[in-house]
Amino acid sequence: MIILKRLIFKLMRKSVLICILITLFFYSCNNSPLFGPTREGIIYYDISYISNRLQKVPTGFLPKTMILKYKNHLSINTIDGFMGLFSISYISNLKKGVNITLLKVMDNKYYYIGKKGGNPCGFDDLSGMSIELKPETKKILGHDCQKVMITFPFAKRDSFEAYYTYDFKVSNPNKTNPYRDIQGVLMQFNVKLSQIEMKFTATRFKNEKVNETIFNIPEGYQLISEAKMIELINKLME
Repeated sequence: MIILKRLIFKLMRKSVLICILITLFFYSCNNSPLFGPTREGIIYYDISYISNRLQKVPTGFLPKTMILKYKNHLSINTIDGFMGLFSISYISNLKKGVNITLLKVMDNKYYYIGKKGGNPCGFDDLSGMSIELKPETKKILGHDCQKVMITFPFAKRDSFEAYYTYDFKVSNPNKTNPYRDIQGVLMQFNVKLSQIEMKFTATRFKNEKVNETIFNIPEGYQLISEAKMIELINKLME
């Protein structure tokens, strides 16, 4: 009888352990952190297109994903297009309040260091924007996200919804973009780059270490002026 009880106890203990392991497995498969996001990680955003005024490039050929990597006060957003023929990245230093724009077009590589407090080069600064806090919330990647309405009272522009969360441990995450009045990490938002308006929605999160070297200007990039960088971006978006 004692032996049987011991055997049952061992089986129960193994069952509990197996349940815990299965739970951990499903959490990892969903890329959802078990104990909440840390001060570094990767967020993937799907890109949908609100409008496309490009003459030569149909929406179906435009990039579908943006990747945000962050660590403490540093972050980098990257968008690749046309099967890797070009990429544009924005390195943000939240302590200094500065953006660095990296543009790669085939074998040509350029960078521009923005002014303190400036917006990402080439993106619309959303001038005249009004942010109205709404009572609604929704879950995005398992995180409670607060809704805001973005309106333009003095401009002929369509309003849109945006969502943010405080679950990520990033201080002043929007200090270097037009949404600087929102203190949480944006999980759904709109931006306009040259002739296209895009909506970004967070679809995946990876709670993993980020190497700080990715926040450095890579070798082989040529320093250019803001005007030249905007000219190159607009030329890509013709």
